[in-house]
Amino acid sequence: MDLFIEFYKENGEILTKRKQYTEAAHHLAFMGWLQRLVNGSGYIRREYASGLKFIDLVILFAGEKFVFELKTEKNYKKEKALPQIAAYAHRMNVREGYLLVFRREIDDVEAIGQREELEYEGLKVHLY
Repeated sequence: MDLFIEFYKENGEILTKRKQYTEAAHHLAFMGWLQRLVNGSGYIRREYASGLKFIDLVILFAGEKFVFELKTEKNYKKEKALPQIAAYAHRMNVREGYLLVFRREIDDVEAIGQREELEYEGLKVHLY
């Protein structure tokens, strides 16, 4: 995640300064960045079906699963996002989940990558 944060600090404005600011733009940027890491040694599953819901990304790499939910600040409500990522992680049988919230305004470069670790329903949530 530290490497992605560095990448986003250098390149994130291209996503946020456009008229059409959508969650999909961040999905694509994050998936593109991840692809070079996984690069044939794992899988990136997009909009992975889990029950009746869809997990934004499931990464299978080095024998481990990583569950990601991506939000824009506009669509982010902590009280809704935490149960969502917890349900996905429990369904995928992992103990950790990643919740990435992208902000439209990134004038303060140092604010990019702020992180918090939370415990929710027995799940360790990495909130960026």
